[in-house]
Amino acid sequence: MTFLLCVSLVLQIVAATLALRLGREAGWARGWLFFAAALLLMAARRAVTLGNVLSGDVKPDPSAEIVAIGISILMLLGVTILGPMLRSARKAEDVVPQLLESAPDAMIAADENDRIAHVNGAAVRLFGHPRAELMAMEVAAIMPERFRERHREGFRRYFANPRARLFPASHDMHVLRKDGTEVPVEISIAPLETGARKLVVGALRDVSERRRAEAAIRESEGRYRSLIDDVLDNSAVGVCIVGPDRKVVWVNRAFTAFFGLDAKRTAGSDAPELASRLAGLVEDPEGFRDRLVAAYADNTRAEGFECRVLPGDGRWERWLEHRSQPISSGLYAGGRIDQYADITERKLAEQRIRQFVNIARNMQLGLLVYRLDDRADDRSLRVVIVNPAAERMLGIPKDEALGRRIDEVFPALRAQGIPALFADVIRTGSTRETSDFEYGDGRVLKNVWAFKAFPLPDESVGVVFESVTALRRTEELVSNIAAGVADARSDDFFRSLVLYLARSLGVECALVGEMRPPGEISCVAFYRDGEVRGDVRYALDGTPCEQVTAGHLCCHPAGVRERFPRDRMLADMGAECYLGTPLLDAAGRPLGLIAVIGRRPLADPPTAESVLRIFAARAAAELERRRDRRAPTAP
Repeated sequence: MTFLLCVSLVLQIVAATLALRLGREAGWARGWLFFAAALLLMAARRAVTLGNVLSGDVKPDPSAEIVAIGISILMLLGVTILGPMLRSARKAEDVVPQLLESAPDAMIAADENDRIAHVNGAAVRLFGHPRAELMAMEVAAIMPERFRERHREGFRRYFANPRARLFPASHDMHVLRKDGTEVPVEISIAPLETGARKLVVGALRDVSERRRAEAAIRESEGRYRSLIDDVLDNSAVGVCIVGPDRKVVWVNRAFTAFFGLDAKRTAGSDAPELASRLAGLVEDPEGFRDRLVAAYADNTRAEGFECRVLPGDGRWERWLEHRSQPISSGLYAGGRIDQYADITERKLAEQRIRQFVNIARNMQLGLLVYRLDDRADDRSLRVVIVNPAAERMLGIPKDEALGRRIDEVFPALRAQGIPALFADVIRTGSTRETSDFEYGDGRVLKNVWAFKAFPLPDESVGVVFESVTALRRTEELVSNIAAGVADARSDDFFRSLVLYLARSLGVECALVGEMRPPGEISCVAFYRDGEVRGDVRYALDGTPCEQVTAGHLCCHPAGVRERFPRDRMLADMGAECYLGTPLLDAAGRPLGLIAVIGRRPLADPPTAESVLRIFAARAAAELERRRDRRAPTAP
């Protein structure tokens, strides 16, 4: 029996020793310590029992000792079987740091109490804490204060239902470095069981560079969008970008406005087809389309021409300058960029210049063109063009003016600052004009001139001019007559009008007559030799007034009696000149006439005609009101 007690004691001591060893391998886990202590207590009890047996105090029970040996054997077998399992779990947990260390991202393993169990070198570099400091911290401690409470609540929920999760950088996740700076991170977490305990492993990726890159991309996109929306789309130049596949990539607002197109329908369309559509909107459609399609097909050279957009639905008539060139680099390499600049103003300016020249030629206006040889010296202005009207008005032959300096041809202009004015037109590109310029120098008769100076290519200035002396005379006469009849009404107006017309034009007779059937004129005011009458009537047959009542101005500056020998009134007066113009009602029908008759040739027929035309409108209106007052009213 003593042998059995000894065997049981040895087995229990061996089992307790193995349990202590495994407890140390498990990091002195409390479960293994309790198990080893229990085995030691049982071994101590067997030792006490053995002592009592040896001293004879206790009589051993063979069956009980056999059961005790069986229990001791089972305990030893249990420790022996659990040992490899514990070592395997321990080895699995020992592999965790190695796995974490091999990861490129910062890795943190934490237990269910939020304590950091393992970190890798990348995490040490990210947080700036020594490894030992990190291993003694909670995960919440490496987060900004504003995230900690939310983290703790989430951590508890996570351990209740652990699963792999990803928290993208867009979720505004940050961690806290030792120096207090915050680092934006992207976090992914997953549960890990090592056998001894449950862990959660988090992979943290510093996305600071990505954020900066994204910010740079957004800034670049903002600049690009600003370039497109704020600059190119608002450009006054129409832009059409064609890709290498001959599809329209983009058009700006100016382009669609020029041709009255819809931007959404235009983008993505076939460029040759678009060329055909545009051709239907411009002058010379075939030439326009052929040049565009040829440029798209070749795409090796720049192209340029002018085109005229015809007015139509959603577009105005305008002139465009087309510039096109291939795209040699970038996203749209192999494509083409078409630009359309609005040159309508330039074309209109050219037309105005041609109109000025045509007016000067056809209406006998004078034209002089000067070239400025030295921009800094207005004395270098030379005459390069003299038209026939200028020769006639100035009395200077063209051969004596061409090629000579302005001071040589017109010496008195400098005192009035005209050479400086002409040079300024060339330098600034602005137009200058005046209608009240007096000039005369001995060769050129003194007159009141109106001129317009406008810039021309090749450092030149064109000057269109005419004498307005007669116009000023007309204005003076009209002003005087208007002042004389300003306050007159009805019959008094007609009396005042014929009186002032006769005196202003230097004639002996003036009249305002109303047509009376059959073929008769009844004068509402008749002035002759200082007397105004209102009861004069005469027949139209054979008189110049007959032509006037047919609706035409009739002017005979001299010899009127010889042309109308049957007119007794002309013969009685000894008339030499006649000027008359019709008076028309609101519908354009003849009401009567206004005329002047003189015993001497008419001194200035153009001026007299202008004066008579001006007052004819007022006289016709008064005559029509006078007729309306005489008309009977309905009962």
